[in-house]
Amino acid sequence: MGSYAGVQKIAARRIGVPLEAYLARIEAAEKWCDRCKTWRPIGAFGEDRTRGDGRDAKCKECRRSLYRAYYMPKERPPHRPCYSPGGNPQSARVRIYQRIKRGELPHPNMLACCDCGHIWSEGQTRHEYDHTHGYEPANALTVEAVCTRCHNRRGRERGTHIRKHGSNGRFSHGCHNH
Repeated sequence: MGSYAGVQKIAARRIGVPLEAYLARIEAAEKWCDRCKTWRPIGAFGEDRTRGDGRDAKCKECRRSLYRAYYMPKERPPHRPCYSPGGNPQSARVRIYQRIKRGELPHPNMLACCDCGHIWSEGQTRHEYDHTHGYEPANALTVEAVCTRCHNRRGRERGTHIRKHGSNGRFSHGCHNH
């Protein structure tokens, strides 16, 4: 690459102005836009650390028009609800936990068990919310506070209880005969 003075001469010749006029514009904090072919204030150009003056070759306005011209919107999948229409246990539980966090529902340990009347205290069986009418979206917020023992009993009665069996530690639904 040549000297800095040589680079300035070439730049002035490329845009078609005498070297003195080119240097006067640079001194006045202006820059030539390669796209719209006009002199603009140096602040109208974005940063580009790879260039000698640290500024982009095109002004921000021209850069935006280029982006708009070549922009291709992404095709997005259709919006999905946060829960499945058939009832999703995990999303129903999340909705309950969110309401507890926001203070719209009390923590289940603060309530007596609906079945046996057990009142929770430190070190005892914790309480949980049971989705009494299933996990369908319409019933996802219909819950009762029960202790863990009563919750397991309700699950066994409904045939939805998940239990560990054997020493292998595998889980299975209580409705299967093993």
